[in-house]
Parts: sequence; structure tokens; C-alpha cells
Amino acid sequence: MNATPDDAVDASGIDISHHAAIRAATRLGVVKAREHIRRLLDRAEPVDVPWVKNAKAYRAGDVTLVVDPDGEVVETVLQREVEA
Repeated sequence: MNATPDDAVDASGIDISHHAAIRAATRLGVVKAREHIRRLLDRAEPVDVPWVKNAKAYRAGDVTLVVDPDGEVVETVLQREVEA
């Protein structure tokens, strides 16, 4: 299951899992990870990502946010590596 263009996420009301907060802090280098994830969600677009199963994916820049199927919890944060 992936997010469709009609799927919207309420960034202010969504829970951020501990795992997602730790990933954002370590991978993105942010201190206030939960707030940063919510800001990313505000501008994220739904995407179809083949490796995301039983969840919805949203992308903001090079960051993919994986949200549970009900749109209630950000489960993890993935960052695309840029080739040098």
C-alpha cells in the first residue's frame, strides 16, 4: 500500500515513533527531530516506493517518511544517498 495524491497527513496530530525520531536525529543531524519530521510532512508529497509495504510513503526532498497505513504514526525516516 502506498500513498496516493489524495492521501493527506495531519502533521500536527501525527505521532512520531521513537525509531523515526532517532533516525532523523542521526541521519539528518537534527536536534528537535519530531518537530523537524512534522515540518517535512507539511511539505511532503505522496510517493509510490516499491520497498515500502503495508505503509504509506511521503517524500520531501531527499527524505522519505514512512507512515503506518492509518496515517497515525511516522514509523521511520529514510534518506536517499547522493552519489559523489
